[in-house]
Amino acid sequence: MDGRDRRALVREILRDKKTWFASFLVCWAAALQAHINWVKKQDTFIDKFGTPEQKEALKAKHEAAEESAH
Repeated sequence: MDGRDRRALVREILRDKKTWFASFLVCWAAALQAHINWVKKQDTFIDKFGTPEQKEALKAKHEAAEESAH
């Protein structure tokens, strides 16, 4: 494959909307998963080191989430 064929292939990939959509979707899913993990880490930290008020609020939040899941 010479330089011209490579450039044509790169142009075709960059113009393909499916590639952009798939890339966006993968990045969005990775960011969502990272955010969820960060939230869980924050909850664990509050559960371990938080004030009694923070712990009670966290407990209420988890109970509300359980009720809405059922």
